[in-house]
Amino acid sequence: MEPSATLALRCVRGLGAGGWHEAAAQGGPAAALLALTNDVQQAAWSRARDVVRTCARLGVQVLEFGQPTYPTSLTALADAPPVLFALGRVDRLSRVSVAIVGTREATSYGVRVTARFASGASRAGVTVVSGLARGVDAHAHRAALDGEGGTVAVLGTGVDMPYPLENLALYETICRHGVVVSEALPGARAHRGAFPRRNRLIAALADVILVTEAGHRSGALITATVGGAINRICAAVPGPIDVPASAGSNQLLRDGAQAVASVEDLLGLLALTTRGRMGGRALSTSTAPDATELGQDESAVVDVLRVGPRLPDELLAASGLSPSALAAALATLTVQGWAEVDASGMVRAAWR
Repeated sequence: MEPSATLALRCVRGLGAGGWHEAAAQGGPAAALLALTNDVQQAAWSRARDVVRTCARLGVQVLEFGQPTYPTSLTALADAPPVLFALGRVDRLSRVSVAIVGTREATSYGVRVTARFASGASRAGVTVVSGLARGVDAHAHRAALDGEGGTVAVLGTGVDMPYPLENLALYETICRHGVVVSEALPGARAHRGAFPRRNRLIAALADVILVTEAGHRSGALITATVGGAINRICAAVPGPIDVPASAGSNQLLRDGAQAVASVEDLLGLLALTTRGRMGGRALSTSTAPDATELGQDESAVVDVLRVGPRLPDELLAASGLSPSALAAALATLTVQGWAEVDASGMVRAAWR
């Protein structure tokens, strides 16, 4: 299979993502290639052919900028990857998602809250995005694997080069049940500048960025900063004020990040930021949810909404739920695409 001009231009040595977009801005990748010297062109096409052969051998999917398979969320970046390489279930890249990130030196508190939020989000159908690093990242991926939402691991190395090697087993599990992605060419090894660039992809792929535990110099703060610049909601879990591992996350809260203290808080934030993706489910469907798809509290809310729209106070009285249980059920239904809240605050069934 012959490589595309998009991939060949990506394979021009020394041309980064920003340079690729600048070169392709006038007449597209093919025209940009023709403007290069013959030697550079030939080297780029040769390298691209090697990449195509490697991807075919390893089962790596090539997602190219401007094509339907490319994650639209990445286009929020001025230097969006021209090509994204993926191993696993690429459908995870188009679902409502939360980036859960933090320190590599997670405390027992950080491990505990990370697992709680990642598991709760995934069980509600939200995909968890992280960077496969040790510490918070690894715990977020593991906890998310058991839920419907699953997980996305974004690498700074080639998609076929798991890093760090201590997470090899986790990487292999994610390749089977989630998806691993990278903008680096297959075979690319770790280097110092790759991981900050990896963090911008984590931020762009997510609807909400949640820092569960991070020190002052944590790379998670880069992810949050990029997220804020591209209009993602940034949130953090409060930590003990006398523990250095929480200093960065507490700083984010001081600077305006949303405070998240429960899974319900997180689901509420996600319900506000769907970008039309609602867990891969259409925003509107003619079929009501089946009771087997719902929990007891969600079923109680759906039963009320079958009759017609309700204001939150009316829904509270009719469902018989406590305020906290209603908030959690409504957040889950909204994220999964079964309920919606209009500008007046009225809660409606999304399947009508």
